[in-house]
Amino acid sequence: MSDGQHAWAARRHFSVGELREPPAAPLPRWALLSPGLLLVMAMVLPAGAVSSLNGLLVALALATVLGAGARLDAAQRRLASVLVPLLAMVGVGVGMGFDRIAEGQAYDFLKDGWYFANPMLALAAGFVFGHALQAAAARDPAHRALAQARGLRAFVLGGTAVAVLHLLWFAFNPQLLSWEATEVRGAIGTGWWAPALAVLLLAAHAGRPRAGLALAPPLAAAAALLCTASVVLSFSRVLALVTLLGVAVVLGALVRHEGRRLLLLALAGVLAILALRVVIDPESREARTSFFGKFARVPEELWPSDRLHGQEVHDNWRGYETARALRHWAAGHPGQWLLGDGFGALVALGRFQQLSPNPRERMRFIPVFHNGYIYVLVKTGLVGLALYGWMLWRLYRLGRAEARCVEPGDAGETRRRHGRLLQAMAVTLALSTGVWSGVFAKADLLAFLLLTGWLLAPSPPAAAGAGAPAEAQR
Repeated sequence: MSDGQHAWAARRHFSVGELREPPAAPLPRWALLSPGLLLVMAMVLPAGAVSSLNGLLVALALATVLGAGARLDAAQRRLASVLVPLLAMVGVGVGMGFDRIAEGQAYDFLKDGWYFANPMLALAAGFVFGHALQAAAARDPAHRALAQARGLRAFVLGGTAVAVLHLLWFAFNPQLLSWEATEVRGAIGTGWWAPALAVLLLAAHAGRPRAGLALAPPLAAAAALLCTASVVLSFSRVLALVTLLGVAVVLGALVRHEGRRLLLLALAGVLAILALRVVIDPESREARTSFFGKFARVPEELWPSDRLHGQEVHDNWRGYETARALRHWAAGHPGQWLLGDGFGALVALGRFQQLSPNPRERMRFIPVFHNGYIYVLVKTGLVGLALYGWMLWRLYRLGRAEARCVEPGDAGETRRRHGRLLQAMAVTLALSTGVWSGVFAKADLLAFLLLTGWLLAPSPPAAAGAGAPAEAQR
């Protein structure tokens, strides 16, 4: 075969569909910058302002889709399958509690509505960022890889910026390092979750920060150091558990044999708590004020019991409020067992309790709880719990399918990494909802929800599968 024939055979033949496809557009800066900026803004702006920004973004995206008259693509349908359970929970809560508006409890009713709607807005906003990048990257594999890497880099840089803000407290006030854990948290507050998400992303792309996160290895190492320091100095048990479990998942702990490995992780956690209880007396002052001491008191704090008095209520508040909420739910009629008491429902504490630094704000009735599952049960009943569990399971299954893909090459590795990240998001959302309010917190889990929505945008192979080049399909 002559050289001319070799050159002709080596030519790439484009299909009609490829020729009609528009060229890849430049990556939109707003979609690249917005995640990182939102993570920082969540630490300095009121939660309501951040929710308003998310809502505005989602409304504009929805108006664009409806105005174009286009049908939902596969990724948008995937997002809808995750949002529909949450939307159904809102419908149940509104239907069961709507009469409270006329009874003068409009504030409590609307407050619950906001808590339930907020995670939907954050998920949808994250999806908008990811979907915009995918649309701009079109069908060019190299352009798609760049879009994904730079998009995830925004989350890492945003988490690192939040970590720096957190660590500045200790730089300007080094005496904080000698304080007890509870005193530090009281002085600098909580909600430093964005650095934990950055740690998970850096762990998921360990060894390949330049390809997966568009970060030079020295910058990735510096970000990992800053974010890990922030997680440690937050002195948060929930944050520590979420970070450790999330790192295990993104490294592949749940790709296979999930049930067995989750059981082993739970057993390891129980053994660790038992070991701490041997070393630290659960009733000592150290157990009530130190970081590891608080871990030793987990059984007392979480066990539902309303037969407590005085300081016992304060020390075991999660268990006390859970017991009162379960009593409220059980006292209802069968319809309330199934559908809850609706938005605006208040649970009687059986006493006045100081729940804020202001001594005048002693409360006898409370609308929200530390245990997110109990919150869902009181407001939307067993049906709401089933819907929420369905949403988490849907997220996990989507991630597991991607994590188990067998496609070779860089594209397949990217899918597997993103699938493990989505698995980690589902598992950490489930864990944080059980030991803390989780997705129903004001803005603490914004980083995790934004990334979850971002990961639901099309993966490269899925986006290219419908109209791939003819030679790629042969």
